[in-house]
Amino acid sequence: MALIKTALSLERFESHRAGLLEPDEIVFLRYQWNAELSECYFAPLRVLEVVLRNGFNQAIAANFRNPDWLTAIPPWLLVSGQESVRNAQQYLRERSRPVTQARVVQEMSFGFWTSLLNGRYESLFHAVSTRVFPGMPRAMRTRANASRRFENIRLLRNRIFHFRRIWNRPDLPGDFARILEAIDWVNPHARRLLLSESGRKRLDEVLARKP
Repeated sequence: MALIKTALSLERFESHRAGLLEPDEIVFLRYQWNAELSECYFAPLRVLEVVLRNGFNQAIAANFRNPDWLTAIPPWLLVSGQESVRNAQQYLRERSRPVTQARVVQEMSFGFWTSLLNGRYESLFHAVSTRVFPGMPRAMRTRANASRRFENIRLLRNRIFHFRRIWNRPDLPGDFARILEAIDWVNPHARRLLLSESGRKRLDEVLARKP
């Protein structure tokens, strides 16, 4: 067990301890269980990231009548956003890859796309929201609602992709359902075409094996 603690780091190992007197063997089982739980979210999160970036890219290109709007580094982007675009372009150049719109779009992080939902982009949201979120009920299609949902998903995504603890979240099935609903908001066909219907069943099976 000492070798496992060294490999994971003591801090990471201890983050999975539920009680002071809990045996280390149970803590490690919970670490492994957490990894299984996280895997259940990989596919829907990947699909959501793809449809969101494509939705924004296509909607903004149509709105500004410029298919290369991102490679041009639009002046309406916040400074942090412009820097992210420059970094993506530099990354491509360093690897001798063409700096095309499609490649830059692919290199932009999930956080970049969700940042387009913050309050500084209110006017952008009004201009493109029906194209980006065609499946979002009209009565709730506001920037604030979309921002809240995608920010919560982004935080969960970061925990999962950085191998952090998620087993202690109060509503993991609800988290899963909200990701699927967000996919439906952006592309009503993506879930049916790109995701297995067994995903939720798999999550329930893993949840039932709680250490």
